[in-house]
Amino acid sequence: NEAIQRLHYLYSLTDNKETRIKILGLLNKFHDNTHFEETENYFVSDEDPDVRIEAAKLLAFNYEGKTALAPLLWVLKNERKLEIRRAALRLLVPLARKKEYEATIITVLKEALKSEDKKIQMDAAESLGILEEPSATENLLEVLKTGKDKNVRIKVIQALISLKAKKAIPHLLNNLKLESLDEWEFTFNALLQLTSKNELYELL
Repeated sequence: NEAIQRLHYLYSLTDNKETRIKILGLLNKFHDNTHFEETENYFVSDEDPDVRIEAAKLLAFNYEGKTALAPLLWVLKNERKLEIRRAALRLLVPLARKKEYEATIITVLKEALKSEDKKIQMDAAESLGILEEPSATENLLEVLKTGKDKNVRIKVIQALISLKAKKAIPHLLNNLKLESLDEWEFTFNALLQLTSKNELYELL
C-alpha cells in the first residue's frame, strides 16, 4: 500500500512519458484498486495516447463495474490514433471473460466488424474467434459475403473455424470462386475442418 501511494505521488511530479508509463505498469502489477479518481484523471487529462492506454488498462483490470470498462470504450470511439484504438480493442478480449462485461464487449466487437478501417475489422473478427462467441456467426458471415478486403475475409474465415460454424459451409463453398490463392487456401482449409473429407468431396 505504501508503494502504491508513493507511485501515485511520483506520477504527479514527473513530466517524463516513459516514467509515467512505467508507474502505471507497476500500479497494474500491484493490482491497485484504491485510486479510481486519480487513475481516471490520468486517463482523461494526459496528452500522450500511450499513457492514456496504460491508464485505461489499470482501470479496466483492477476496478469492478462498467465504469472501469468506459475508458476503453471511449478510446475506441474517440481516439484518432489507429494503433491506440487497436490496443483498446484487443484489451477487451480478456475483459470479456468477466460476466459483468461480456454482453457489452460482444456488442462492441460486433459493431467493430462494420468499421471502415480494415485493421479494426480484422481485430474484431479475431477477437470474436478467440472468445468463440456463437452469436457472432451471422455478423461474420455478413462480412464474408460483403467485405471487400481479402485480409479481413481471411480473419473472418479463421474466426468461423474457431466457432465451428457449420452454417458457414455454403458461403465458404461460394468463396472458392474467388481468384485469390491465399483466400482459396484458407477457405478450403476451413471446409476441411468443418466437414469430413467424404462430405466435402460430395459437396464439391
